[in-house]
Amino acid sequence: MMDSIFSFSDFPIMLTLWVGFAGCVLSLLFAVVTVIARLLGNIDPAGYTTLVLLITGFGSASLLVQGILGCYLWRAVENTKSRPLRIISRVIDGTAK
Repeated sequence: MMDSIFSFSDFPIMLTLWVGFAGCVLSLLFAVVTVIARLLGNIDPAGYTTLVLLITGFGSASLLVQGILGCYLWRAVENTKSRPLRIISRVIDGTAK
């Protein structure tokens, strides 16, 4: 059933790409906020800032890379389906009448 739902659409791949991109942007904003909070002394535990930034940054970056690879593979699969480039609607005979 899942094949019949997802096999004709690149929506899940594009969703992965855009969620990964949004995650990268949000993790950069979160990094700025976390570093500022650390410098102001609002975050006390040692290593918390580094751990949070690594988890959010690498998690969203890996999702973004999966989306990019998925788009590339989707295009490769679409191009290998051996579909005709054009559909001829009518044939015109070149002889004069």
